[in-house]
Amino acid sequence: MRMLFQCFPSPEHELYFEEIAEIWSTGKSVDPEAVERMRSCYDVKQITPMRFQPPVEETT
Repeated sequence: MRMLFQCFPSPEHELYFEEIAEIWSTGKSVDPEAVERMRSCYDVKQITPMRFQPPVEETT
């Protein structure tokens, strides 16, 4: 899959990606309210259900 993400003005949304990467890379439980507060700072809306666990691989 490929995704084109375009934002303006730069570099504000680049900072969003840096901050969200820091939140997810801590290895700790993610606080959904903290994620929502951070997203509201960058005017980012979640349109799909949030998943805080990696997808589980199905074994056949």
